[in-house]
Amino acid sequence: MEKNVIVTDVTGKIIGETYPKRARGLVKNGRAEYVSDCEIRLRFQKIDGVQITHDPSVTENTEDIIMSKAIDFNAREFKFDKECTSNVGSRMFVTDFRGDNTEQFEIGDWQWSWTQIRCEKTLEKNTDYLFRFAMTGGHNDTNDAVSQLIIFFDDDWEERYVYPLDKSRFKPAVSKRTEDGLLRVFEVPFNTGNAEKTTFLLIAQHAVARFFAPWELSAYSELEDMTYAQWWEDRQRQLRGGSWDSFGNDLGRFVENKVSRAADMLGRFVIPKNKSDKSAEFDFNDKVTGEVELTNENKTEKEFCELLKPIIVGGRITIENCNINPEPDGEMYDNVGGSCNGAVIDVKNTCMTARAFGMLVYKLGDGAVMNVTNCCISGVDWLYAVGSLNDGMVITVCNTRMCASAFSMVTVRAGDGCVFDFENCDITSEGIDNMRFVGKLGDGVVMHLNGCTMPKEVIELIKDGFDDSCCVDFSSSVVK
Repeated sequence: MEKNVIVTDVTGKIIGETYPKRARGLVKNGRAEYVSDCEIRLRFQKIDGVQITHDPSVTENTEDIIMSKAIDFNAREFKFDKECTSNVGSRMFVTDFRGDNTEQFEIGDWQWSWTQIRCEKTLEKNTDYLFRFAMTGGHNDTNDAVSQLIIFFDDDWEERYVYPLDKSRFKPAVSKRTEDGLLRVFEVPFNTGNAEKTTFLLIAQHAVARFFAPWELSAYSELEDMTYAQWWEDRQRQLRGGSWDSFGNDLGRFVENKVSRAADMLGRFVIPKNKSDKSAEFDFNDKVTGEVELTNENKTEKEFCELLKPIIVGGRITIENCNINPEPDGEMYDNVGGSCNGAVIDVKNTCMTARAFGMLVYKLGDGAVMNVTNCCISGVDWLYAVGSLNDGMVITVCNTRMCASAFSMVTVRAGDGCVFDFENCDITSEGIDNMRFVGKLGDGVVMHLNGCTMPKEVIELIKDGFDDSCCVDFSSSVVK
């Protein structure tokens, strides 16, 4: 297809040519009018309430330059970001709701592969632009997907702009129901400032997201409106086979099921009569489970890790009056085994490294219970990972001094229906630069911080992770 439609400005001056399809879109959107079958005239238009005109004295303008103020997503301009090593996805052609073949970039998966696609453009300085794209997907049934647009200028990552796309925290210009589910069109305004290069990153994790070029907004008018909240409600109804009751009742049943399952796990595993027999087997659904009791001992991180490794579903870990120390040679040791649904972990009067504490956190699973009392947790190191979100956990930390990095290890595990109770704790700034990234945490989380002291960065960490469905109370605490 060639550019064979003449484009003129409001004075009738020829300023360029465009494609017939693009011309039809401009006319349909009210930004131009037909003068003849092969000519359109641009109208005055308003962007964010400001009337934009085209100066007839500027002879070098072309239609491409004028329309560049609105930048539409182009799958061929994006590539997988080489700085990200876990990219998953592909570029493909699909048939859209209008029956047209559309080139899309599908990224991410239902696991935890963090995926980024990247596009760099040289744009005019100190100029307002509008980045437009359409998408489907980018959300999941557990409400913990990551889907973002990031814009930054001249490789200045610290001054980046982040737009969350997974829900409705950044409002789309169009939100509609299609056969593919929820279709949204985003129009993101930005100004280039004094930058010469603009970089766009589109990100997905724990959900598949599809990005493609948008039509003019009027093209979506015949589709049924649907917000993310409506999609979520419909999806939960499908999963449950019926309608929601109140959120509180639904969450109550959810937590009750998690706790019941944890109690069932704990009631069914058999403690060996001879606890010193390391070869003793435990009966739990044909799996090996176990118990660790550590009292009045000094252990290195590696020794501690070896004790925890065999503990799986329904395990119990009891630690009292112990010291867990760094490896003398500084060796990094991470292989702590799998997480444990229904685990019970009790730690009292113990000093340990943040890394050792991370090993305990990694063992937590759905319905797990963790109690930490009169302990000291210090250091800046962590495990390479502390696990994924777990639902229905109950974690209590009392009279304990813990570093910021250790505190963040606990909060990043908060799945749906978790309860956290921190009482008379001193959360220090140690490891504050190594706090774990939170992202979106679970729904219905309850967190109390009673009589605690903590840096303001810790509060910001909590605020970033919990939404309006959660209850967080730190009114009786002191922020440093």
